[in-house]
Amino acid sequence: MNPEMGERQILARIDNVSIAIEKAEPEQLGKAIRLLDAMKRLAVGKKWVGTIGNADAWCLKARRRAGEIVEATPTGEHTLHGRQAGGKVLREDLGHPRKDVREELGISEHESKSWQALAKIPEKTFDEFVEKVRMREEDGTISNALAYAKAEAGEPETHVRVVKKRSPDEILMQDLNDAVERLMEVSAFETLESMQDAKHLHMAVELLERTAEFLQRQAKKLIPALKELNA
Repeated sequence: MNPEMGERQILARIDNVSIAIEKAEPEQLGKAIRLLDAMKRLAVGKKWVGTIGNADAWCLKARRRAGEIVEATPTGEHTLHGRQAGGKVLREDLGHPRKDVREELGISEHESKSWQALAKIPEKTFDEFVEKVRMREEDGTISNALAYAKAEAGEPETHVRVVKKRSPDEILMQDLNDAVERLMEVSAFETLESMQDAKHLHMAVELLERTAEFLQRQAKKLIPALKELNA
């Protein structure tokens, strides 16, 4: 994502991505979601308030579409494999289609479940919520979308929900926090240790080292700005 792109260019790209969402195959849809997230981060950094609402709305729509794809994917086929003592039938899993489609989308199981929850919101309710997000009347988070759907369905809330419009800084900080959590999840030692191919493990080490160096450079860039704000 080119940080020098103007707001009109970003809005045009959001429109182009949004048009492709309904027809996208899982792999292309996953790329579209990541592109939308990148455009949203740029809009937040530039404090383009209207564009943030537009990007948020399409991010939700793309995730709902991904949730629909995962929800419609079978969990796997089984075949009779033999019998244990006592006559119990053993079944052998022939595949993991739902896991496969998650991998094509490039998402975790946690993301898959939350996006499936989005897909279960009635279409009319979801569209109403998305429009409110676009107009910056609602916060465009998945948890807020689910709470809105429950309220529309007449389900009593166990606590008072106060909708607070987040500032661009708060949105950016949440995105950074989510990205770091996702990075920690996929790069956990227990996860990477399971890799069997030395070449890929070496690539993983190099990637993590480059990422650490990049993050250190970014942190150092922020220190002068922090000192200036604290002065």
